Amino acid sequence: MIGDAIAAVGRPVAMMGKGDRVAVLRALDARGAFHVKRSVETVAKRLGISRVTAYAYLDQLRSGEG
Repeated sequence: MIGDAIAAVGRPVAMMGKGDRVAVLRALDARGAFHVKRSVETVAKRLGISRVTAYAYLDQLRSGEG
């Protein structure tokens, strides 16, 4: 599921900006991926961001800011 979301953005992780990473998180959130234990940590690691940053991006998405 993570690989599919990354591929949908169409850019390698190393070249992703904040908007691309947020798009990956948005796609995964829409599919319910974050209901799985430790999924945020796993996604953060794949995207090369900290767990705290991933949670911050998710908070932005869920509050309608992202």
